[in-house]
Amino acid sequence: MATPDAFTDGDFTLPVRTGRARISRPFSGEGDNETRVVELDFIQYADSFFPDYLGRMLRSNEFNWHDFPVAYLVSESALEPVGYNLVKFTRTFAEIPKRRYYGESYSWRRPGFAAGGTAVKKTISGFSSGGGATLLTVTGHGFVGTQIILVNMSAIDNYGRRITQNLEVTATVVDANTLSIPIQVSEADYIGQQWNFLLKGAINRPEETIEVASTVEIDYFLPGVSSNVATEMDIPIIRRAVIYSSANEETNTLDAASKPTQDDYLNDVTNGVMRCVVSSSLTRWMGNIWQRSTRYVRTQ
Repeated sequence: MATPDAFTDGDFTLPVRTGRARISRPFSGEGDNETRVVELDFIQYADSFFPDYLGRMLRSNEFNWHDFPVAYLVSESALEPVGYNLVKFTRTFAEIPKRRYYGESYSWRRPGFAAGGTAVKKTISGFSSGGGATLLTVTGHGFVGTQIILVNMSAIDNYGRRITQNLEVTATVVDANTLSIPIQVSEADYIGQQWNFLLKGAINRPEETIEVASTVEIDYFLPGVSSNVATEMDIPIIRRAVIYSSANEETNTLDAASKPTQDDYLNDVTNGVMRCVVSSSLTRWMGNIWQRSTRYVRTQ
């Protein structure tokens, strides 16, 4: 049976390890199964004790384990008298956690579109669906790149009722007569599908609050150890993405003169670009190790 570390020299002017090291992984199951925290117990003469400074590295004479080479002091417990002028205390050391992510829903104020101009109506003469997308045959559609369009579709549902849907989607040019839209209506839900017409341009989308999936990115920094971070004031803050009007005022409506423009934004939609929607927040994790959290959603 294993026994705890034992010391018999009787010199407690310096801290002397006692008992077992207690190792934990605080983010096990949260995307980081590697970061470790170790708690070590010490005994020392009360009049020789002096508080240690946070952030100093774990020394090999405190915990000589080759697989735990870089950890930093994050806390020191209160002193517990154990007799004969001796006190017991615990020092906790932690590795700097790795970057991790978690997902959750988020109520996002989605930007609006102010297209302006006159809408052009185009007839859809054919379609085919598959792979989560629908190809629309629109002879001489005149599209370039990507654009928000309004598509009219009709069908009969499983209860024999005729329904009509106006779908606001991003269309991508396949060729001069074909567009692809990222939606597929299942024949299991609707029969007799007919894609009727689309409206190109002059589609105004109001800004609105919608529930979306979001990703929170979490990073950790130890001032004096992390690159280019001398104090917590040096930890970079990732700012939320902002839309500016042609007058350089913050807005949440995109048009041809906004920054980014509506076309630039639609390119981000097509490419699945992640958009920062909540600027980074800083909190102290343990000791002098700081946690930075930043929220992103997929541009839509």
